[in-house]
Amino acid sequence: MTKEELYQIFRKIPVLSTPRLTLRALQVSDAFDMFDYSRRSDVTKYLLWFPHRSVEYTKEYLRYIGQRYAVGSFYDWALINRDDGKMIGTCGFTSIDLSNRSAEIGYVLNPDYRGHGLAAEAGAEVLRFGFEVLGLNRIEAHIM
Repeated sequence: MTKEELYQIFRKIPVLSTPRLTLRALQVSDAFDMFDYSRRSDVTKYLLWFPHRSVEYTKEYLRYIGQRYAVGSFYDWALINRDDGKMIGTCGFTSIDLSNRSAEIGYVLNPDYRGHGLAAEAGAEVLRFGFEVLGLNRIEAHIM
């Protein structure tokens, strides 16, 4: 796969489905749901970013993500809980190395939805996409 082919796929990130989740592009309309968990220091404690300061900050972040989607350089899906329609986290590839056909997977989940296997369900679908659609040979996760 070439970089241009990868960018073409993620310019209009495909919608993925699992029994309990819809994985789709992040949208500015997700700001209140995202802020609900991204403002929490217990969520960001081991991440590479700090808690969001305000809903406006989250909206600005989501606008930035929209720009990255537009050029195909963002590989994360919003996790939408089918039971209540709430955006409860993200899951996707933090990096993709085309020369080695490998990637790193990551996720963030609202603590109110932990303990039900939703992150594992989303991760399994992203892994399937990586191996079957992107043709990757290796997908890693780093635990902090």
